Amino acid sequence: MLGSNHFNSVEKSARKKLKFRLPVLGLFLFTVFHSAAQDKALIIGLNANPGISWLQPGNSHYKSEGVKFSLSYGVDLDFYFKKYNYAVTTGLQVLNWGGKVSYPDLYPKGNSSEPEQVRSLSTYKYSAVHIPLYLKLKTNPIGYNSYFAGFGLSFLIPFKTSITTTSTYEDGSTIDRQTRSILDNTPFGAVNLFLSAGIEIP
Repeated sequence: MLGSNHFNSVEKSARKKLKFRLPVLGLFLFTVFHSAAQDKALIIGLNANPGISWLQPGNSHYKSEGVKFSLSYGVDLDFYFKKYNYAVTTGLQVLNWGGKVSYPDLYPKGNSSEPEQVRSLSTYKYSAVHIPLYLKLKTNPIGYNSYFAGFGLSFLIPFKTSITTTSTYEDGSTIDRQTRSILDNTPFGAVNLFLSAGIEIP
């Protein structure tokens, strides 16, 4: 049976390779879709998406501590066919989100090696490369506007995850446990179902 150290070393190696492969992957996707759509309409768009996120613990000892504001951004590539009513859409985006949780914990105080009871507050931050690939269906103009819906797949590859923790002792004093990376404990990637809907205003 392989131990956890083996899987961690494999995952670290895969992440190092990922840093070099992401630009190649983006260029490959662009080249393939551009070649397949030379006689069709290609629309390139930039996007910036403000949003909120939060954590919902599955353990009764943990408590969610509100929402976190974030900004995601990237580029969209729409390859239209059938008179601009249908498109294959992809792109490359950077997604950012996170949240805060509090929980009972143990942590030593001062120079003591004996842990004491504390209440910890941890802020999680998560950044990932997002590659959507879906079919976009758009209506003919209704008045001046068009409406659309999309469905397909979404690929997420995290590249930066961190946790910042502050602990409060029973006497009210606090200690900053600083920020540390948790990328090694984050799943390497995910494939999700992608759904979208919206309005295009000229």
